[in-house]
Amino acid sequence: MSVATVLLVVVSVVLGATGLLKLVAATPMRERAQHLGYPVAAFRAAGALELLGVAGLWVGRAASGPLATTALVALLVLMAGAVVSHLRVGDGIAAVAPALVVAALLVALLALGVAP
Repeated sequence: MSVATVLLVVVSVVLGATGLLKLVAATPMRERAQHLGYPVAAFRAAGALELLGVAGLWVGRAASGPLATTALVALLVLMAGAVVSHLRVGDGIAAVAPALVVAALLVALLALGVAP
């Protein structure tokens, strides 16, 4: 198993889990949306985009086309938005770190290439 595959699995699990929790508006995500000043519907949309991004990574990997790269860039934009959202409300590094770590993994995947 390649490093890119391991990173892809890790990113997929993390974003898949958080995306699903946002999509179903689980209580912790409702609270986070309120804390950040977003309506729950916006968090649900972000969750749907995270899940679509993960699907795009895997479909793009299988098809060896530009979809995986497009999905990576879109997910990076989402992570940048998460960082800005947390900083905007004065959250510290503990709140910002998860998005930064996922962004770093996405950049590594971009550098390594998603295809095996």
